Amino acid sequence: MLARELASIAADHPVRKVSAVVAQRNETRLAELQAELKEAVEAEDYAKAAELKPQIKELKATIDAATEAAVGGLSEDSLELSINLASVHQ
Repeated sequence: MLARELASIAADHPVRKVSAVVAQRNETRLAELQAELKEAVEAEDYAKAAELKPQIKELKATIDAATEAAVGGLSEDSLELSINLASVHQ
């Protein structure tokens, strides 16, 4: 029961909602850049491909860092909520 309440509170947190929107935008942009890269290579526009590769690499790093932070943050937030709720219920 407590775990379900904690999950509900965490899911409704505004920061989590914003993070989810940003994550979706990043994933969408990554797919667009990868499609552009594929088109550039197929068209043998290697200058364009060379411009896109660092952008893709940077965006992937951003997504990976955000994912790691979200996973770590979720654990900390869940623990903090558990402690706070346990304190209130005592």
